[in-house]
Amino acid sequence: MLNTSLCYIEQNGSYLLLHRVKKKNDINHDKWIGIGGKFEEGESPEDCIRREAREETGLELNDLKYCGIVTFISDGMNEVEFMHLFKATQFTGKIKECDEGVLEWISKEKFAELPHWDGDRIFLTLMDREVPFFSLKLTYKGDVLTEALLNEKPVDHRDFAFGSLAEFPPMRRKDREMQTEAAAEILTTGEYGILSTQNSLGYPYGIPINYAFDGKDIWIHGAKDAGEKAKDFARDSKVSFTVVRGTKLHPEAFSTAYESCIAFGRIFPAEDPRTGLRLLVDKYSPEHKDAGDAFIDRMISHVSVYRIHIEHLSGKKHL
Repeated sequence: MLNTSLCYIEQNGSYLLLHRVKKKNDINHDKWIGIGGKFEEGESPEDCIRREAREETGLELNDLKYCGIVTFISDGMNEVEFMHLFKATQFTGKIKECDEGVLEWISKEKFAELPHWDGDRIFLTLMDREVPFFSLKLTYKGDVLTEALLNEKPVDHRDFAFGSLAEFPPMRRKDREMQTEAAAEILTTGEYGILSTQNSLGYPYGIPINYAFDGKDIWIHGAKDAGEKAKDFARDSKVSFTVVRGTKLHPEAFSTAYESCIAFGRIFPAEDPRTGLRLLVDKYSPEHKDAGDAFIDRMISHVSVYRIHIEHLSGKKHL
């Protein structure tokens, strides 16, 4: 029985993967996998993956999410392997060269095009969708996945399209559903929105916030790496964002007229924070663009700018 730890380090919609091309007689040869390795004497799963990440990448992992256990059985191995599966989003250090392969940031959308174990699709999809702790048993004959059991129930790896979006449930009141273009127009013209995350206690956490929408992504800003929401983003990138406009009470009908939209997506630190701040100035202070540039120069080192990549957008109205 072999115990190992495996971690997928995530940043801006990509995972740091190891292309295993340097070791001889490597069962993972030419495949793209996460960071990890065998337990050493006296190590816990967390001890093991922190050490392996340090040795293989040069990075210190500042957060770990223990996602599940993968039982790996292969006719190319002499013993059953128990892989303790982790995900990390916060780290320090500088990536170094690895003697086991080539490290590269790979977008989730590109992963499917690269050589990998078919069973990896299953657990990467489960991790990406933040499902509760799971047990996955994978049996291989050569490179062929012959059986996959998720929490003791058979599954087909082809049903797990890692990098694809989860299927959102349809709206119940079809008569009130708006087209995506109309929902995007609400985002464009909205004065403010409600950003919802999950806080450290597991409660939903919604806050009103100014924002800008560029037709594709939502941009927000806040104090530099401070506050509850910054911690929430680091722990879980999934968020929702709601905008409501045109509310009007109809007391005689015991009803309210409104138009609303809700966006679901992932939030990341902006690669170009100046772009986000410029969008916010253009929206809220369009008549002060020159002063806005000077304001951005003064404030850019004191604020954090985030970009929400929208994965699903819906709109609803009752007039």
